[in-house]
Amino acid sequence: MSKPASTNRLIPVALTGLAVILCGCVVLGTACFFLNYQLPASLEPSLPQAQPPMLTQAPELPQVQPPAFTQAPQPDQPQDQVQYIPQYSDFLGKNQYDPDLLNISQIYCGYGQMSWNCPELGLTFSDSQGDNIVDVVVLYPAGYANFKEYKGAMPNGLTWSDTRADVENKIGLPNQIIFTGAEYTNLGNFALSISYNTDSWSDPPPSATIESIKIFLP
Repeated sequence: MSKPASTNRLIPVALTGLAVILCGCVVLGTACFFLNYQLPASLEPSLPQAQPPMLTQAPELPQVQPPAFTQAPQPDQPQDQVQYIPQYSDFLGKNQYDPDLLNISQIYCGYGQMSWNCPELGLTFSDSQGDNIVDVVVLYPAGYANFKEYKGAMPNGLTWSDTRADVENKIGLPNQIIFTGAEYTNLGNFALSISYNTDSWSDPPPSATIESIKIFLP
């Protein structure tokens, strides 16, 4: 008995539909596979990573040394100022610009009114004639104003402990009495004017001690 013709026509259509469904499943499965599948790390394309710039150390600058300051030259000084003992002969009759005298003046003295005052040396000196020649030197004992005691040689063997009587025994009577002092002008290369510690303005007593000794060129 033969099948109807309509049945024969449905078989190819059914097979075609089944094939379409199978193809759709294959495509869908393949898509799902690739969506879930990750490539191994060795197969993944690697992009070059940007490296941070290399920081190089700045070159060290040479250290600038400060200039060496040298002390300004100083006038020649005695090796030990304390041991320097002045002598009135270092001053009297000398040019005030004599190198040795100028050196002593710069170290020990200050210029006052018309004279160089040297309290550390116990003396003053001056150029009374204006010719740059030192013609007056005044010596002081300890305790006079701000002066220390003059410790150098004294003229005619005098000492600070001498009284007027002692002075006259050593060098004789003065040529004249001037206020509180006595003046000797007959001593040769220099003259003396000795002031005494006294309240008398006309005739110092024999017991009056020496207040200062002025040595000057006659």
